Amino acid sequence: MKNVFSLRLILAKAVLSTSAQSAPQDLPAAQQFRAWLVAFNSGDRATLLHYLERNRPDSVAHLDDELDFRSQTGGFELKKIETSTAASFTAVVKERDSEQFARLEMEVEPEASHRIIKLGLRAIPTPAEFAIPRRTRKAPAAIRTRQPLGVQQLWFSALRGSDRKSHRSE
Repeated sequence: MKNVFSLRLILAKAVLSTSAQSAPQDLPAAQQFRAWLVAFNSGDRATLLHYLERNRPDSVAHLDDELDFRSQTGGFELKKIETSTAASFTAVVKERDSEQFARLEMEVEPEASHRIIKLGLRAIPTPAEFAIPRRTRKAPAAIRTRQPLGVQQLWFSALRGSDRKSHRSE
């Protein structure tokens, strides 16, 4: 009985210590990422300027470049958090206006302001977990060998379930 009580006490401590730790999205770098994403995705000059003035003042001079980049990408969608610590955040994001994926890396100051000291985006191939399944059925030999158009039409008609006689000349 005493062993069961000790085991319960140990498990309770483990649960309490785990829940007391900050979740990755609550850490300063992750909070800064979310705030940047909202400002960037807004596409609004005043919103992005206000954000940059407070959190990344060295980028204010490049505001037009950031807005041009925003118009090219349509903004970003967070797809996956790779690492999140108090001072750094790494995630996979996807452009809203294309199928392009990127890895975003952000570092913030340790001081309470947590200003961004590094923000980088690098295009990456589509991660396997987000790949769109593709059909891999091969085209029939008649198509691959570039048969005359009439033969190709008959084959496509057969695929559609059409009557082959309707395509023959009388």
